[in-house]
Amino acid sequence: MRMAFSLMLLVGTALGAFGGSVQKPVWASDAPSFPHYTVIQNEESLINRPANRKAWADYHAKHVRVRLGQEQRLPNGVSWRLLIDERTGIAMPRITWMPDKKSMGIANRMLDALHGRAVQAARAETKSSRESVREIMKGEPRLELSDLIRRPFDRSVVQADIALTYATANLVSLVDLADVMAPGANYYPRSLRGLILDLRKDLVFAAEPCPGGKEYNGMTADGINFQLDGFLQFCDEASLYAFHDFIYDKSKRALTAAGNSEDPFIQKCRRRYLVTDQRFVFFLTFGGLAVHATEYLPTADIDCALKRSPVGTFIIPYRDLEAFMKPGPWRDELLR
Repeated sequence: MRMAFSLMLLVGTALGAFGGSVQKPVWASDAPSFPHYTVIQNEESLINRPANRKAWADYHAKHVRVRLGQEQRLPNGVSWRLLIDERTGIAMPRITWMPDKKSMGIANRMLDALHGRAVQAARAETKSSRESVREIMKGEPRLELSDLIRRPFDRSVVQADIALTYATANLVSLVDLADVMAPGANYYPRSLRGLILDLRKDLVFAAEPCPGGKEYNGMTADGINFQLDGFLQFCDEASLYAFHDFIYDKSKRALTAAGNSEDPFIQKCRRRYLVTDQRFVFFLTFGGLAVHATEYLPTADIDCALKRSPVGTFIIPYRDLEAFMKPGPWRDELLR
């Protein structure tokens, strides 16, 4: 089951700071209509089922043939590298060194299963795309293949940004942003996800509806409340509006700070608008909780959501979220 949520970015009125008085924001009336759809793929509820994890780990062992990416290091000294499937190009991080060898083994076994599932899904998507192209070209023989696809025909899923962002003996987190080919479609599907691996519980978590919340098309039915299990809850108006205010302020500051950047990607994306019907991807970093925007206007340049950047990925210090943290080991670790 894919877990995601829809958040409306407030416009106009700014709110009080966290912990201050709460004023209901001025909401944008409606999200603009445009031929664009984002797929938020979080399969934590599936991988947490033992039978699925075993099946995906077995698939990884039998079908994934990897080449090694360059070794990298996190701020706490933990080393990691990407393992990249040679056939699909789909990558997944693995930890190569950390002080706690038991935790490293647990994390890498979970990442093996996630990698197996990602490669399996990419191969299925490529097969489906090929079949779609064949059907379309049967009815439109004058079409060129280049009219229907935006990349080499052997890969329908291309990761634009995949990285390990946090790793300790207790928690591991990653971000995975990918483009998906949709032959002949009038929308641009993408697979965007942030995952948190709880090594103590041997479980994977991502954003999900609050208790009692319903799900609709990968979003909460009311489109606003959400939680990160064991960590954060935004399940009432007061906390949600305060969170919106903080993100709104972060985005304004980021756009101003990026004004002098010479990076063409940053300059392009800072001129885009975050749409009102906004879904975010969350992942842990050593600087704070990363909140990554997924929807921009105009939509012709869809790659702004496919890469972390100062104008689309906002880092919120954990101390600023303390009032919303649930008691437990996540809070204890992240507030240290």
